[in-house]
Amino acid sequence: MSSKFKVNAMNDVVFECSVNETILDAGARNGFHFESSCNNGQCGSCRTILSKGNVEAVSEQLALSKQDIDDGYILTCCCSPVRDIHIASESLDRLKNINKLNLPCKISSITMLNETVMELVLRLPPKADFNFIEGQYIDLQNSKGVRRSYSIASNNGEGVIRLIIKKVKDGEFSQYLFEDARINDLLRLEGPKGTFYIRDKEEHIVFLVTGTGIAPVLSILSALNSSSNLSNKKIDLYWGNRLSSEFFELPNYSNLNLEVEKVISQPSSTWNGKVGYVQDVFLGSNDSRPVSNIYACGSIKMINAVKGLFKEDSSKIFFDAFLKS
Repeated sequence: MSSKFKVNAMNDVVFECSVNETILDAGARNGFHFESSCNNGQCGSCRTILSKGNVEAVSEQLALSKQDIDDGYILTCCCSPVRDIHIASESLDRLKNINKLNLPCKISSITMLNETVMELVLRLPPKADFNFIEGQYIDLQNSKGVRRSYSIASNNGEGVIRLIIKKVKDGEFSQYLFEDARINDLLRLEGPKGTFYIRDKEEHIVFLVTGTGIAPVLSILSALNSSSNLSNKKIDLYWGNRLSSEFFELPNYSNLNLEVEKVISQPSSTWNGKVGYVQDVFLGSNDSRPVSNIYACGSIKMINAVKGLFKEDSSKIFFDAFLKS
């Protein structure tokens, strides 16, 4: 029995995948990158049609329903081929020259943005050639080997890595960052990872965000604000939190045609803004279904709601799900 099988993807992409290696990992190892986010079967970002061949699930495909599986869908982050296969996934050319690195880094600053959210700034070794596309994330590891994923909030030209991190009750990494971390602490990062980035040639961009899901959006907005060719893009940002106290001040993006709508889910007598969920507020402010791409980032509950609301426009929905460890 062969220990490797061929994976045939769209646009004549072909690569080999070893037994028990996921299709997603094999693609990346061979220089091909497909839509992905959580990499553990929960978000469904890497969902694709298996048009020929057979696979086995090496981990549970939590984001797929029985109907999805009956319809021929698989998750490339969970499945390994058991014979040569064909999948309806397209390799993302934008990621071709983005190399995943494993690097030491040091804490440069820690700033509390509100009572439960911090900005953590990391500095890299002077000769580190670390490049990313705004919207991607890294894995961060402390001296005890505890590892967590965080979206990058800075743009690629800043020379530092900014992270927006929410305090998690009883979280091991959270405990370290909010109570024990000190300037110049040595950490390790691996990345960049993920496919949450702005696609080209868009005249209207919509962001649906909850909590610290704002982080990769800040990275994207910072890059767009520095761009010399915006073509008057209209950008709508719907940012949701449970309480008004969970918001923090956003930078001033003076070069952008940006409108920000803050939404809380728990009613308050002192709140004059929108109350509800970001996806519902967005729908309520638009008379027709969107023709522009929607970028959703934050809780898996919100992500799933957005996918459910816009099933007919699924090719125009890009998302990054924030999941509990």
